[in-house]
Amino acid sequence: PDEPEALGLAALISLSLARCPARGTADAFVPLDEQDPSLWDATLIAAGERDLRRAHALGRMGRFQIEAAIQSVHCARATSGVTDWHALRTLHAALVSFAPTLGARVAHAAAVGRVEGAQAGLEALDAIGEECARFQPAWATRAHLLALAGRADEAVRAYERAISLTTDIGARRYLERRRMQIRGASG
Repeated sequence: PDEPEALGLAALISLSLARCPARGTADAFVPLDEQDPSLWDATLIAAGERDLRRAHALGRMGRFQIEAAIQSVHCARATSGVTDWHALRTLHAALVSFAPTLGARVAHAAAVGRVEGAQAGLEALDAIGEECARFQPAWATRAHLLALAGRADEAVRAYERAISLTTDIGARRYLERRRMQIRGASG
């Protein structure tokens, strides 16, 4: 009860599990932005928020607390109806400073793209370098940002690369649909 990172991890687990009912099935992936927040588990969200507040009160920040805070911002959409992308960009930057994993850096680039525009997000992805070459989330993020930037042909190629790196059937189907939508919109 007095270890902030243990509480942060408990909060992270609760806030992440709260969204399980809205994530789709093994055959039909639903990305976070498209999930119906009314399907999220309010009891688990409340438990996560409680643990996160307790962790914060102990005054020692850590990776799990930041990851839980990121999930908290996403879960807040259930009551506010909007996602605070400025807060997410700040939290992802903090996470990168604590734990500069490839996933954290790609998520930060995605948040930068939401706040500062697609080109800024693409530049943040490019700054990561060659590590992204075989990382499916980086390619899916790149494809999304290229589509937002109006670069349809490049977006289609990036979706194809993301699809080639995807083993999850539901995620593959989602990416294939996105690729087809971009092709249809540009064609």
